[in-house]
Amino acid sequence: MLAVFLGLLGIAGAKTAHHGGRAAADFDYYVLALSWSPAFCTGAAGQQAGKAEQCHKALGFVVHGLWPQFNNGKWPHDCKLKGRKEVPAELAALVLNTELPMPPGDPALLSHEWTKHGTCSGLDQQAYFSTIRAAAAQVKIPPELQQPGLPVTMDFSAIVDSFAAVNPGLAAEMLDAHADAKGNVTEIHICFSKALSFQTCVGSTNQDSGGQFLPVSQ
Repeated sequence: MLAVFLGLLGIAGAKTAHHGGRAAADFDYYVLALSWSPAFCTGAAGQQAGKAEQCHKALGFVVHGLWPQFNNGKWPHDCKLKGRKEVPAELAALVLNTELPMPPGDPALLSHEWTKHGTCSGLDQQAYFSTIRAAAAQVKIPPELQQPGLPVTMDFSAIVDSFAAVNPGLAAEMLDAHADAKGNVTEIHICFSKALSFQTCVGSTNQDSGGQFLPVSQ
């Protein structure tokens, strides 16, 4: 059913754009980047005016973006595709009004994700943000990381075990964890095939990172 749904969105009919001589849809797999909102909001970027709505809400994981990747560890970006950079409200609603949303109140982030990453997917705006929504819907957040009121410390194997327990088929090589210099977990990256099934994160260098998940402010 998922393959039929994505086909109806026009994913199979990719548009042509180029970056470095490659067609926009000429990539190998996706990374779904999940940002741990409490860590983001304690940093300098979280203090910017455009982040106020996100950082004043009791949010745990939010979707940072969905990024095309190459098997050689590199990735395409800023591909040239004609059309608007701004993401209209009706498309933004696809990824804001969902169980695992993109950060609210920040239309500039949606435009950035579209121009930097979405243009290299070979999809139009509607299909790209629909694909973000579909990928995010594939991921269940472990109960202990949904709304923790206290810091949660996990090494990488514990993070894998926690996610694998609620996401059948997800294995260690399909997930990356990223932490800042203070040891606070900032992002979890989960790798997907173009058909949106879990797959190995090829060329990953962050599969031994763990740390502390800062608590969600209530």
